[in-house]
This record gives sequence, structure tokens and C-alpha cells, in this order.
Amino acid sequence: MFFRDAARWRLKSLGDEYEYVEVRKEVHEKLDYVTIEMELPFFGVSDFIDQRIKSALEKYAEWKEQTEENPKRS
Repeated sequence: MFFRDAARWRLKSLGDEYEYVEVRKEVHEKLDYVTIEMELPFFGVSDFIDQRIKSALEKYAEWKEQTEENPKRS
């Protein structure tokens, strides 16, 4: 069972659709606790990470648009 699950996970991780980020277990558990304790608008650590990434990409798109509208003059 273990080897089958490990092989399945490895094959999935080799796919082009997802990247995996390592987070220490104690940090993950603490962040999960924090999202619940502080009643943050997230459904857990994965949702928190997804939302932060989405926010960063939106800010980058805005920044990129502004820099293209106002190019630096050399």
C-alpha cells in the first residue's frame, strides 16, 4: 500500500500541472491554528497560500501594466 501511494504521489508530482512547496510541519500546524484562532477568511493553510499567491500575481499584473504605461526614460 505504501509503495503504491508513494508511486502515485511521485507520478502526480512529475506532472506539468502542479508544483509542490515544502513547509515544515510545525509551521503548517501553527498557521492552521492561526487561521482558525484569528478567524481569518481562509479555509486553512492551502487556501491561505492560494490567496496570497493570487494576490501577489494580481499586484504584479497591476505593476506591469503601470510600468508599460510609464516606461523609464534613460
